[in-house]
Amino acid sequence: MDIKSKVAEMDSVVSTGAIVDAVQQFFADNASTSDYNGGTTINKEQMVQKMEGFAGAIAQVNGITHHATIVDGNESASEFT
Repeated sequence: MDIKSKVAEMDSVVSTGAIVDAVQQFFADNASTSDYNGGTTINKEQMVQKMEGFAGAIAQVNGITHHATIVDGNESASEFT
């Protein structure tokens, strides 16, 4: 399966609210991330921990909206609110 298909599948999982599951299922062990606030992670384990903290801090999810995804080579960026 090509990366665009994998990213689309991952975005579908994130859209259901299963953010931690998406990271565990789709991120490579050496994946690095950055966010709009300047936060970074250098591997899958750090991102799982970050998303566990994020998901644990949310009392109730009223909805998740997927706005855009960009895929360039083996890198992708997805925007959700």
